[in-house]
Amino acid sequence: MVRGSLTEHFEVKERVRQATDIVELIGGYGEMRRQGRNWVTRCPWHDDRRPSLQVNPARQSWKCWVCNVGGDAFSFLMKRENLDFPAALRLLAEKAGVPVEHLAGNKSGLHREQKNALLQAMQWAVDLYHNHLLHSDEAEPAREYLRHRGLLPPAVEAFRVGYAPEQWSWLLDRAKTAGHSATTLKEIGLVQSREQNGFYDFYRGRLIFPIFDVQSRAISLGGRVLPTIAEREEAMGRHAAKYINGPETPIYTKSDNLFGLNLVRSAVEKSRHLVIVEGYTDVMMAWQAGLQNVVAVQGTALNDRHIRLIRRFADRVTLVLDGDEAGIRRTNEILNLFVAEDMDLRIMIPPEGLDPCDYLLKYSASQFVQLLDRAEDALEYKIRFETTGFDPLRDTQRANQAVSNILSTIAQTPRSVVLARGERNLREQQLLAHLASRFQVEAWSLSQRLNELRGARDQQQRRSLQMEQPVETGVEPTVTPWLDPRKWDWKRLEVLELLVLQPDFLELVIERVPLEWFSDRTSQAVYGLYCSCYEDGVSADFAQISNRTDDPELQNVLVSLDEFAQEKDTRTNLSVEDRLSNVLDWFYREEVKASQRQTRAQLEETNLDEDQELAQLQSLIQMERQRQGIQPSPDGK
Repeated sequence: MVRGSLTEHFEVKERVRQATDIVELIGGYGEMRRQGRNWVTRCPWHDDRRPSLQVNPARQSWKCWVCNVGGDAFSFLMKRENLDFPAALRLLAEKAGVPVEHLAGNKSGLHREQKNALLQAMQWAVDLYHNHLLHSDEAEPAREYLRHRGLLPPAVEAFRVGYAPEQWSWLLDRAKTAGHSATTLKEIGLVQSREQNGFYDFYRGRLIFPIFDVQSRAISLGGRVLPTIAEREEAMGRHAAKYINGPETPIYTKSDNLFGLNLVRSAVEKSRHLVIVEGYTDVMMAWQAGLQNVVAVQGTALNDRHIRLIRRFADRVTLVLDGDEAGIRRTNEILNLFVAEDMDLRIMIPPEGLDPCDYLLKYSASQFVQLLDRAEDALEYKIRFETTGFDPLRDTQRANQAVSNILSTIAQTPRSVVLARGERNLREQQLLAHLASRFQVEAWSLSQRLNELRGARDQQQRRSLQMEQPVETGVEPTVTPWLDPRKWDWKRLEVLELLVLQPDFLELVIERVPLEWFSDRTSQAVYGLYCSCYEDGVSADFAQISNRTDDPELQNVLVSLDEFAQEKDTRTNLSVEDRLSNVLDWFYREEVKASQRQTRAQLEETNLDEDQELAQLQSLIQMERQRQGIQPSPDGK
């Protein structure tokens, strides 16, 4: 049943999955509404008068409990459009902007072994730079800068900040003994090629800010030049860039990652509120102050791929930007993106021209939180921005342009994915009433113009969808066979549910529970996915486990298993640790029983001499003592 697991397209599939918003995908087929932390819509595979298909944005999964079908974005598209996996992967890759040429084969993609080698090299460099910052005498200016910025050792350790000495081949020299080639270091952006031949260290004389993905794997670096070095360079007529960011590499894509998200992911999933700032030290200072929902964009403008990533964890975003002209321009550039995704965007500009790091040094974290709570709604900000600096009753040309800009932004709000229709309509009416009063026009005329803009947009979207729709085959979707984890042996189900709740226990479980213990092929297939994560040294969270199979049936089982595990965890009074201890003890006792049965069989079926029989009996007694938890006496009897 586990056809296609761990395919050669694994790396491409992971990139496409991260870039695809499953709410947006399924919302394109019918109206959706919010239900707690999930979304619901009518299931297309049964007569669904009350929406029963649930979409989980944090897990990026879907499930209809009536049909007992579910899975990820790939399995939904496969079932909805009657596609095989390669076709679904290609279609989603094109929609997500992932280059299609990566699907051609291994020439463009990476094997897992190749990617692991690059990740190991990056982690080695991060550790080397971090230890150099902490212990080297020549790193004292870097430590002094951190102290001056108010960043304390716990934050430096949590973010693994490092220092790259001002030498041309410091990293390269150490890579030779560590077994990392210069070619590997160049591939992940740590060194650059010389004009003639050879290589040189890319980061020199800079504080190092490692970039981690959501699985806390080091994937790139950012570097901040020390002020003393920058001043010296300026005095010599040379310019040293304040920040340099790592290039895009086979393990790093700027638009798929946010600085600090790996440390605050759990807290953001609970609060559903993400704060986006501009600098590395802003994020670190916020974390140090106890604000566990602050991240930063890395060397690129906030774009639609970032928003797809954000939507997995948050519903509300507060954008904290400088109040200068560049900050205002950036805000207006990304506003349409958030409105089109129907996300709650707020804008906050710290007072006194302070960035978040300096503000938190001067004021308290609670005062910063108060500023966030008072942050301006993005559409209100848009109206204020467009109507500032002129009299709309006298300058009719600018007034008409401002109204057009504002209505064009409001029109980006999608029809199919809404927070709540009544609430959204009320909000729009309030905004239109505000505009009508400000520009002295009738509210109905603004509403009519808004509907015209939406109609034109919807027509354009329909044309695009018609061009992308695959040819109808006339084949009706088939109902997935009933595969209910609740029908598995309960002890084996318990093991898998505990791995869902706490993937960090995987190594302990694998040491104690062999794959053969899972007697039915479905539970064995699920456990096999966890074993493959362990073998590859990656976190066994839902995204990784789901990504390791292309089988729609197994995808459905994984979603059900996750739901059952979360629901059972709310009902039991035992901790995950206690439950794991109990079930592993049960597995241990079962092993002892099996050994006893084998020993008895040997006693009954073989012709043993007296000494051999005595040894077997002693072994049998010892196993029984172990099964009952009886400790041996001091003399070993």
